[in-house]
This record gives sequence, structure tokens and C-alpha cells, in this order.
Amino acid sequence: MLFKQLSEFLEREINKRISPKMKMQFEGDLRGYQLLRTELEEKVILSTNWLAYFLENTTTDIPIEDLKTLDDSSLLTFHQITIEFLKKLIDGNQEKEPLGESLCDYVRTIYSDTKAECETRFPEFPKGDGFADYLDTREQREGKSEARKTGAYCIFCGADSKNIRKNGDKWKCDFCGKQFRKKV
Repeated sequence: MLFKQLSEFLEREINKRISPKMKMQFEGDLRGYQLLRTELEEKVILSTNWLAYFLENTTTDIPIEDLKTLDDSSLLTFHQITIEFLKKLIDGNQEKEPLGESLCDYVRTIYSDTKAECETRFPEFPKGDGFADYLDTREQREGKSEARKTGAYCIFCGADSKNIRKNGDKWKCDFCGKQFRKKV
């Protein structure tokens, strides 16, 4: 079961980050300890290369648990993991590669299902397809990265290079007055 596998992975990674000394600090403070674990879980989710994880540890025939049996926290956690995986796949331009494509379809289905369940449970949950939106804005993100290197245009107002000048470790737009970090 996929979510059980992911839960076990998260549990191991969180436990690796909690030293015995840290555990002693929270002795008798269950709420503080739970907050620490929640904070570490968030860090693990954001720092893990989910693309590599899924490519190494997952096949498209792993059964998926019934989403209705998951508690709210687990549902949101697994939804976030699918988002992070899909972002890595898109950023690496691998959504159409043979290995990436079948895995992408598999995880995209999980993303759609977890999103639908989140929308059912949480009326204010954002609508729309984040995968499609992220895919559609790839060129814009890559263009901004290039603009940070070359100063070809302002990432805020779009002014061309005639209005951009070096300002230490930043670029400064003389048109809108904003500065943005140089990328080397």
C-alpha cells in the first residue's frame, strides 16, 4: 500500500532528525514534542527528492489505500508529497520521458484523487489543477531564472535590458525601481 510505504518513510526520516537529547527536552511535554515532529515532517517533505524516491521505491502497480480511511492530516501530507513529486518531474522536463511518463500518470491520478478528497473535506480548499498550472508556467519560471543570470529583462515589470543595470549582487530596474537577485 502506497500511503503506508510513504508513512513509514516519513517516520524513519523524522526519527533520524530527533536526537536522544531532543527527546529528553520534551519529556512530559507531549504537545511540544508533537509540534517538533510536525515541523520536522514539513522539512522532510520539502527537502526530499520525491522524484528520486518514487523512481527508486515505487511501481505503478502498488495499490493505493481508500482515501476516505485517511485522517485529515495524512490526506494533506500525501497530497503535498504528490505535489512535490510532480513539481520535480516538471522542473526536470521528465513528464514525457518513458519511465517518467507512466509514473507521472500514476502520481497525477493520486494527485487528482487526493485533491478531490481535500475539496470534499475542506470547502475552502483551492480549486483548479495545480499540475497543469505549474506545467503551463514552466517557461516563465525558466525565463525568470535566465533573467536573473543575464539581466535581460525585469522579472517584475518586464522592462527590457536597456532599463536594467547591475547593483552589487542584484539587478536594478530603472523603470519600476525594483531590484532582484543575480544568479550566477
